[in-house]
Amino acid sequence: MKKNTFLILLTFCALLSSCNKKQAAIDELEAYSVELKENSSDYSNQEWEDANEQYLQLVEQIEQYEYTDEELKEIGKPFIVILNSVHP
Repeated sequence: MKKNTFLILLTFCALLSSCNKKQAAIDELEAYSVELKENSSDYSNQEWEDANEQYLQLVEQIEQYEYTDEELKEIGKPFIVILNSVHP
Protein backbone atom coordinates (compact mmCIF):
# COMPACT_ATOMS: atom_id res chain seq x y z
CA MET A 1 0.00 0.00 0.00
CA LYS A 2 2.78 2.46 0.88
CA LYS A 3 4.51 1.67 -2.40
CA ASN A 4 1.36 2.48 -4.41
CA THR A 5 0.83 5.71 -2.51
CA PHE A 6 4.45 6.68 -3.10
CA LEU A 7 4.16 5.97 -6.85
CA ILE A 8 0.97 8.01 -7.11
CA LEU A 9 2.58 10.90 -5.23
CA LEU A 10 5.70 10.72 -7.40
CA THR A 11 3.60 10.72 -10.59
CA PHE A 12 1.58 13.70 -9.34
CA CYS A 13 4.76 15.65 -8.54
CA ALA A 14 6.17 14.92 -11.99
CA LEU A 15 2.99 16.15 -13.66
CA LEU A 16 2.90 19.26 -11.52
CA SER A 17 6.52 20.04 -12.32
CA SER A 18 5.87 19.61 -16.03
CA CYS A 19 2.89 21.98 -15.88
CA ASN A 20 4.95 24.57 -14.02
CA LYS A 21 7.73 24.42 -16.63
CA LYS A 22 5.18 24.69 -19.43
CA GLN A 23 3.60 27.75 -17.81
CA ALA A 24 7.04 29.22 -17.11
CA ALA A 25 7.80 29.13 -20.84
CA ILE A 26 4.58 31.05 -21.54
CA ASP A 27 5.38 33.55 -18.77
CA GLU A 28 8.89 34.13 -20.14
CA LEU A 29 7.49 34.78 -23.60
CA GLU A 30 5.01 37.26 -22.12
CA ALA A 31 7.79 39.11 -20.24
CA TYR A 32 9.91 39.14 -23.39
CA SER A 33 7.10 40.65 -25.45
CA VAL A 34 6.53 43.37 -22.83
CA GLU A 35 10.26 44.17 -22.89
CA LEU A 36 10.19 44.51 -26.67
CA LYS A 37 7.03 46.59 -26.67
CA GLU A 38 8.37 49.01 -24.08
CA ASN A 39 12.01 49.30 -25.13
CA SER A 40 12.65 48.06 -28.67
CA SER A 41 12.31 51.44 -30.31
CA ASP A 42 15.66 52.38 -28.72
CA TYR A 43 17.49 49.10 -29.47
CA SER A 44 20.84 49.13 -31.21
CA ASN A 45 21.66 46.54 -33.87
CA GLN A 46 23.49 44.47 -31.24
CA GLU A 47 20.47 44.60 -28.92
CA TRP A 48 18.28 43.38 -31.78
CA GLU A 49 20.67 40.49 -32.40
CA ASP A 50 20.54 39.62 -28.69
CA ALA A 51 16.75 39.91 -28.70
CA ASN A 52 16.54 37.60 -31.70
CA GLU A 53 18.72 35.01 -29.95
CA GLN A 54 16.52 35.22 -26.87
CA TYR A 55 13.44 34.82 -29.05
CA LEU A 56 14.83 31.67 -30.67
CA GLN A 57 15.59 30.20 -27.23
CA LEU A 58 12.04 30.94 -26.08
CA VAL A 59 10.61 29.26 -29.16
CA GLU A 60 12.72 26.17 -28.44
CA GLN A 61 11.40 26.12 -24.86
CA ILE A 62 7.80 26.44 -25.97
CA GLU A 63 8.14 23.75 -28.63
CA GLN A 64 9.05 21.19 -25.93
CA TYR A 65 5.46 21.04 -24.69
CA GLU A 66 1.99 20.35 -26.01
CA TYR A 67 -0.59 23.04 -25.39
CA THR A 68 -4.37 23.21 -25.27
CA ASP A 69 -6.22 25.52 -27.66
CA GLU A 70 -6.67 28.02 -24.83
CA GLU A 71 -2.95 27.97 -24.03
CA LEU A 72 -2.13 28.45 -27.70
CA LYS A 73 -4.30 31.58 -27.73
CA GLU A 74 -2.38 32.84 -24.69
CA ILE A 75 0.93 32.12 -26.44
CA GLY A 76 -0.24 33.88 -29.59
CA LYS A 77 -0.81 37.22 -27.88
CA PRO A 78 2.88 37.85 -27.06
CA PHE A 79 3.87 36.68 -30.56
CA ILE A 80 1.65 39.41 -32.03
CA VAL A 81 3.37 42.02 -29.84
CA ILE A 82 6.78 40.69 -30.92
CA LEU A 83 5.84 40.82 -34.59
CA ASN A 84 4.63 44.40 -34.19
CA SER A 85 7.90 45.53 -32.56
CA VAL A 86 9.84 47.90 -34.75
CA HIS A 87 13.24 46.74 -35.96
CA PRO A 88 15.27 49.35 -37.83
